[in-house]
Amino acid sequence: MEQLLKDPAEFASTVLLIFQMILLFLVLARALRAIRTEARDNLMVLFAFSVGCFLVNDFYWLAHALLLPGVRMPFSVSEIGDNGIFLFYSMLLSTAFPERCEKKSVFVLTALFAAANTGLWIGWSGEWVKDIVGGLVFGWFLCVAVRSLWITHALSRGEWCVLGGACLVLIAAQTAIFFVPEHWARVLDTFCYVLLFIVVLLWCVKTFLAWRKGDSHVFLSLAFACAAWISCTMYMSAGWMYFFADLCCTLMLPVELLAVRMEVAEA
Repeated sequence: MEQLLKDPAEFASTVLLIFQMILLFLVLARALRAIRTEARDNLMVLFAFSVGCFLVNDFYWLAHALLLPGVRMPFSVSEIGDNGIFLFYSMLLSTAFPERCEKKSVFVLTALFAAANTGLWIGWSGEWVKDIVGGLVFGWFLCVAVRSLWITHALSRGEWCVLGGACLVLIAAQTAIFFVPEHWARVLDTFCYVLLFIVVLLWCVKTFLAWRKGDSHVFLSLAFACAAWISCTMYMSAGWMYFFADLCCTLMLPVELLAVRMEVAEA
């Protein structure tokens, strides 16, 4: 506890973690109530399982923060929880959007982005097995999220170009950080943070507008695509930037619940 109090960012993250757990309990309770009283729909069941994985993950991190602050652990409950979340998210989107998508190039580019992320994770941590397993699961989630966006026509042609360009620039800049002098590495790192959070803001605005419009299919696809981008932002962040990305992830939980409930109600 003493070491935790010495690091303001770590302490703030622990406070956020406790808040996130409380919110997760509320979201899970609402999801279970919907399953029991409204509709025993597969989407809500899968979402409830994803929230359960999220809670298991948070219980682990709370114990880790209190008992072993600052100590990096090998493959553990955290990775199992993360993989469970993304697997259930993927199954939820696959169930909601069973249609085929013939645009193979979109999936190829998404898979390359996921593979590049995995390579960067390995470069940052050196943990090959954990990062490859996590990269495969997260890559599947990214592909399913992109597929749902394509099926629902949630993004315009220009927005696809902006998203693809942002992904390409991020990977190029993050890769260059390994090879440039420290001064330029800090500049590139700052640039990446700015770009990541600008796109987070754009995703949130786009998702809000879909909710206001009342289009449940588009809202659902955008809500989980937004969650996917926020996850990328978290994995590319550290310190206070990780805290803000985690805060965005926390605030997205009720939005995801609302998106699933709207989709179930429209079914």
